[in-house]
Amino acid sequence: MKRLVKPFKIFFMTIIGLTVLIMVVLQLVLSEKYLSGVIDRLSSAMVDGKVSFVHVNASVVRSFPGLNLSLDKFSVTYPKGKFPGYEEHSRLLDAGSGEENDTLFTVDRLSLSLNYMSYLLKRSIDIRNLRVESPRIYAHKYNDTTANWNVFVKQFADTVSADDTQAPFLLPDISIGKIVLEKSPVVVYTAPCDEISALLAFRRLSLKGRVRGTGLPQIIASSNVSMQLDSLFASGRLSSDTLSLGVDKFSIELRKSHLDAFLSANAYSRSKAFGLLKVPLSLDSSLDFPEEGIDDELHVNIKKCA
Repeated sequence: MKRLVKPFKIFFMTIIGLTVLIMVVLQLVLSEKYLSGVIDRLSSAMVDGKVSFVHVNASVVRSFPGLNLSLDKFSVTYPKGKFPGYEEHSRLLDAGSGEENDTLFTVDRLSLSLNYMSYLLKRSIDIRNLRVESPRIYAHKYNDTTANWNVFVKQFADTVSADDTQAPFLLPDISIGKIVLEKSPVVVYTAPCDEISALLAFRRLSLKGRVRGTGLPQIIASSNVSMQLDSLFASGRLSSDTLSLGVDKFSIELRKSHLDAFLSANAYSRSKAFGLLKVPLSLDSSLDFPEEGIDDELHVNIKKCA
């Protein structure tokens, strides 16, 4: 009996030793200097602007079997005057504007946790945790062909393979555990050419559970997801009318073809014709998706709507 146990013991100890060795090597390779170089190379190919950050860190040993990545003070900017700008000025139109550079996107801290063993063994991407602190997005559209998000280079969009027999690129299966946007995210969108401007701000958004599948019917049938949104304020201007929405709480829970939704909010509208209108909103409902597909009959149960 001992003769049978000893080979298995040696085998398992060897596997453990190799795993520890690989983890240590990965930790040494994924140094801040190496990661900074990778981000610089990717950003130079994808962004026609400046990508900056203060600190980047990767942890392999302490987070086994996961890989933890974090970025501090991450931002995407571009030189002032790169785009035509606006003739008028306001708080929203000037959002993200600086003395020398204008900002498209900035975040205080971005943390990402991946299960790299899942990719190595199953060729699937398992995102355990994604946390974004104080994101700020300033999106400006100047005309039908020019917007500040054009700083992102379409590197592969105009490249078409001449080989018709080449297999199409397929994304691997993606599993998402938890996503959190916190510390008062803000999104600004302006498009004076379309007479639209909008501001979106909220305290915290959390998405938990597992999202699985490659298509919408499969995702609905096999996922368990819950989302909670706290203290949302949204304001938009369409021509001469102003619309606002204040949400105290909004939650959605999807459990394998069954969805529960709850909303408590106040909607405001200001127009020349009616002045200021306030509409309290309250919704508590559920929705059952048919197993045959979302094209079939849906069953909706509204518990409360006011």
